Amino acid sequence: MPARTWRTVNVAGLAGVPSDGSAGSVSVVATVAEIAAQGQLFGRPNDQSPSTLMGIYGGDDRQNTSFSAVVALSDDGTIQLQTESVARLVIDVQGYYTESDDGTAPGGFVPMNGNRIVDTRSGLGAAKSSLGNGASIDVQVTGAANIPVGASAAIVNLIAVNTLTNTGYLTPYASGTPRPLNSFNYAGSVATSMQAQVKLSPAGKLTIYNYGSITNLVIDIQGYFTATGAKGAVFTPATGRVFDSRTPEFGPLGKNETRAIQVAGRAGAPAMGSGITAAVLTLTSLATNGPGNATVWADGTSRPNTTSINFDDGTIRSNTITVPLGSNGKISLNNVADATNYVIDLQGWYFNATVPSIACPAPYSAGSWNAVVPTEEIICVVSAPIASTSDASTVISVDDVELDPLAMTGSVTSTEVYIAATAGAHRISARVGGGSIGSQADTNSYQFGLGDWSSKPLAPDLADGAFTPTSPSLSVSSTQNDDFAPGTQVRYRVSTSIAGLSVPEVDSDWLDGAFDVPQGTLAMNTTYYWQVDVRGPSGETGTVVSVRSPAWSFTTTDVDNVAWAEAACAEMADEAISAGQSGIDPATEQQVSCNETTVQLSQSTGDANLDAQVISPLSDKSSSFFRTAATGTTYAYNVETGMGVSLTGLDDDSAAAAVDSIQPKPTDDGAASEETGASRTDLARVAASTPGTGGLTGTYRVINSTYKETIGATLVYGLRREGKWLSRSTIQNKVVLNLGSYAYAKVSYSWASLSGRQITASIYPTLYRQNGYAAPSYLDAINLGPSSGPNYVFRTRYTDSGSLLFDRGAAKYHIEPRTLVVTDRLYNHRFTYYSAIGVGHRWQCYKTVVCKFPGGKEAGV
Repeated sequence: MPARTWRTVNVAGLAGVPSDGSAGSVSVVATVAEIAAQGQLFGRPNDQSPSTLMGIYGGDDRQNTSFSAVVALSDDGTIQLQTESVARLVIDVQGYYTESDDGTAPGGFVPMNGNRIVDTRSGLGAAKSSLGNGASIDVQVTGAANIPVGASAAIVNLIAVNTLTNTGYLTPYASGTPRPLNSFNYAGSVATSMQAQVKLSPAGKLTIYNYGSITNLVIDIQGYFTATGAKGAVFTPATGRVFDSRTPEFGPLGKNETRAIQVAGRAGAPAMGSGITAAVLTLTSLATNGPGNATVWADGTSRPNTTSINFDDGTIRSNTITVPLGSNGKISLNNVADATNYVIDLQGWYFNATVPSIACPAPYSAGSWNAVVPTEEIICVVSAPIASTSDASTVISVDDVELDPLAMTGSVTSTEVYIAATAGAHRISARVGGGSIGSQADTNSYQFGLGDWSSKPLAPDLADGAFTPTSPSLSVSSTQNDDFAPGTQVRYRVSTSIAGLSVPEVDSDWLDGAFDVPQGTLAMNTTYYWQVDVRGPSGETGTVVSVRSPAWSFTTTDVDNVAWAEAACAEMADEAISAGQSGIDPATEQQVSCNETTVQLSQSTGDANLDAQVISPLSDKSSSFFRTAATGTTYAYNVETGMGVSLTGLDDDSAAAAVDSIQPKPTDDGAASEETGASRTDLARVAASTPGTGGLTGTYRVINSTYKETIGATLVYGLRREGKWLSRSTIQNKVVLNLGSYAYAKVSYSWASLSGRQITASIYPTLYRQNGYAAPSYLDAINLGPSSGPNYVFRTRYTDSGSLLFDRGAAKYHIEPRTLVVTDRLYNHRFTYYSAIGVGHRWQCYKTVVCKFPGGKEAGV
């Protein structure tokens, strides 16, 4: 090595160091030989980074000098080295520290105050005999000095007590493995201290080989690495000077003086409270007043019976040491010599990432379950510890949704997290992440639960004593802001008397949700009683319970709402054709579909014949159904605005946009406007806010709670010619939106054929972000329904569910259930209603608050 010249050395891909970029720093043994003059060895990752003092060489008549050091790797896997004088340099790899989170390295580090496990002068841990030239000894490490079985490696301070003038070297390695070329050179006629990081054998042993002289050996343990995959401290490489007694601030250490020296918070090391546990230091003694030694240990603890460095009169010696820090972030340095100056440089530190704390208000303690569901969000506090690295952050998850990382600082940082006031288990988790911490940090998990629907009264969604058309929708809810757990089913019984409920005229069997009573099941102008059994998991244990409701009543009117809807649809179709712009020939067969105020007509050749593909006339399933594209005219007309638009030749998205363009103009608060003729691109279009009494006025949207909304719509479809129905059917659709999360909404879709037809239906609940008076932005959509795959399942009712994903932030959102597709087995046709069957209320989201509907529960609905 030329003097004072940086040399780049490739490390990655050599001596077991991976070349994939996962190594972040490397532990090396540097041996300096053929020394022209005493000097210092410096290392750094690249010319953009500060250098660290690795050690001082040539202090004993320019003899070969060895010391260990830890140097950060550059992105290309190299390090740079420089000697102060001309010398020959040998670099041996002891190990490496991973930079990534893949866990390829052994477990974390556990620092210890020095513990002596071997001293051949007294027979401690080995025979009472010096090591001869070419001799080896095996040392049992695990089980000694509180080092556990399974430890994967150890950091030791090797002290060669050489009384001969011959120089030599020591090579430590895992017992039972081939001896490596690594060498720790020691001087003649003096004790030489050298730190080494040594892998242990499966039995927890290491072997020390001696060559060149006869010497006694002392081994002090400075810490160990846990078994692979176990937790322990994580290493961060660093550079910087921690202490220099030659400055006026400090001054030399007197004879037998012990001095506390601050490490944490200096030279880039993090402050105490961050999780820092130990430091890797270059300890340099500048002895000018006689020989001696020094011991370093954690301040505030007992002095160990070890030495950290040994030196002669007039020499400059250095050794890498790994030492735990006291609770005040300090080390103690004891000088066993006359007045001596010491210099301490930082090579890096170890830390156990402190687990963030989580606190929630009473009664929501960790592990608790509260039957009462509150009406407002629960605000909990996550407190992050002091940052251990400049890029450290706290990673927080609420109900399995990861929030934006919380940047950590030089002091404890707290943030509020909001837990939705919804039934079920809620979980908060927090850990320290970022930089070299990765997945090594432990996670603090805090969980509590809410709700026990079985302990609370059931409430009918159709008011007790209500008047209703002959095909009502029956459903039941829990009360007191509670809700049914997933998997809960309901069975409906309907009878003309309370006594008859035991043997009812109508029994729905077990359903996943509402019971939409088919046409012709109930008589007009008749009082009926109904009762439900609800079964499903409830409370903390999730035990499946069954609860029976009281008997409620309703009275049917003389309105057959299915027939009413079909008649309304026929009138809408006639009006659309008579408007004279549809291009539809009334003498031809038309596919008709109606939703509230919009009718869509199509003259087409229809779809592929389905009968040939049905397994049997009463089968629940058919084989694959292949649609034939429409070849005729398709037209949409809105009876409220009097506007129509041709859909001929348009794809599904373009057709939906065309239907949107003829809808009434909305207002920004979600209520329908009396103005007409505007496109939905002005604002989010919204359907009527309350359920109608029947027929096609039944499109509605209801906020059931702070977090839940139901959008319902009746769709009539069928075939007509010359103003008469050839066939017709009515389907009731419900889309239920559940919020209470930071990043997703749960959506369920259920349909029931009020005509009792064997059909299959699908819909696309579509999520939009509102942009004030500009067009809403599409975010996500899912296809729900049994016809979302190649095989169609025909039923009279069905329920499906999924999730919509959205960006967190201060934004408003809404959903639109769009493009309803119904395939009717008997008709051999597929009927498509383009555009939305309804538009939901807006809800509000923030980055730190769960999403909800402003204003909460909708009164009077």
